[in-house]
Amino acid sequence: GMRPENLRFAAIQWWYWSAFGLLFTFLVAYLEYLHYSGVQIGFVMGAVSGAAMLGQPFWGIVVDRTDRIGTVVLLLLLVSAVMALPLFLAGARLVWITLFAALVSFTLQALAPIIDAWTMHYRALVPGVNYGLSRAVGSVGFAVTVAIAGRLYDRFGLRLMFPAYAVAALIAAVFVAVNGRAYRAAMRRIAPAHGAQRARPTASVAQSLHHLLRPQVGVFLIICLAAFSAFRAAQIFLPLLISEVGGTNTDLGFALSVMAISEVPFLVLFALVLRRLRDTDVVLIALALFVVRIAAHAFAATPAFVIAIQALQGISFGLFLPASVHYMNRVAPPGTKTLAQTVAAVCTFGLGSTVGSAAGGYLVERFGVRGMYTVASIVMILTVAAYFVLFYRPGVVRA
Repeated sequence: GMRPENLRFAAIQWWYWSAFGLLFTFLVAYLEYLHYSGVQIGFVMGAVSGAAMLGQPFWGIVVDRTDRIGTVVLLLLLVSAVMALPLFLAGARLVWITLFAALVSFTLQALAPIIDAWTMHYRALVPGVNYGLSRAVGSVGFAVTVAIAGRLYDRFGLRLMFPAYAVAALIAAVFVAVNGRAYRAAMRRIAPAHGAQRARPTASVAQSLHHLLRPQVGVFLIICLAAFSAFRAAQIFLPLLISEVGGTNTDLGFALSVMAISEVPFLVLFALVLRRLRDTDVVLIALALFVVRIAAHAFAATPAFVIAIQALQGISFGLFLPASVHYMNRVAPPGTKTLAQTVAAVCTFGLGSTVGSAAGGYLVERFGVRGMYTVASIVMILTVAAYFVLFYRPGVVRA
């Protein structure tokens, strides 16, 4: 765990997720501070989500076509940091805030799966690189930063979020530059010794996308979309549940911190889990635990109980995330591995969030917030059953 490669990736993850938390976690609160209506807030956040869904596969293709993953990550961090200035200066003008928030999302939010893919690329050269460990540090960075930022924003105002975000993004860029030099040196030193070739694609973009429609990838992405439609609905409407049981924004902050911290031990120990179980087995376990995690919300009666439920994030999402990253890296053809990670991100946090928001909102209006959690848990049960049939019955999906 103390390898220089792991320390560098851990620093990148810490500052990346700190930057993410400083801006995007409080963006809705900032829009409310500007007295935007619910429709206007929905419009801005829809543009942010749409920009992320476009940016992730776009930059994934760029990385796979150029084989310059460190350079792309550095460029996107620098551009997103610069975009914080016009977003700060936009004032309350809806059009400009929407435009610059979308540009920040197109660059920064596209980076999460690309950093994951970079870690896996490095791991192919240096087996001691540990994705789960570095990603766990990112979760800690997010939890610590959000907790501190909330207090600072209350004291000094929400406009502090823009310079704070820019500083965190620039610090992340410094570590990316350092890691990029080390990665290129490892490519020159280690890859030739093993007879490895740089995985630059010879196929067209259309052919690369066609490769990702193979059953091992396409079916898995559909499973991810179904699972995260239910999971993200449970997360997005968590503030409504906390309010219903008599909680406050302080309780919501505690819930988010518990959620992030609970991921850490499972991400750190994932390498040990993978020695005993296949990545497909870990995904099945995580999906089953998602059922418990979501269903428990329907029985919540106090804020403390809701906060306690968030501890199940680790044993569900904390296992699912690294297992899915390993799986996609394993089954994606050479030259499409970064694109595969970004497409998976689109299906989970992109389309999954969109479907979860729309369907969850309808269910809350029709059945109440507890009814929404009940329906979401049923959807997750059906997803687990479909995954088991597709991946464990002989001849359906060979993975």
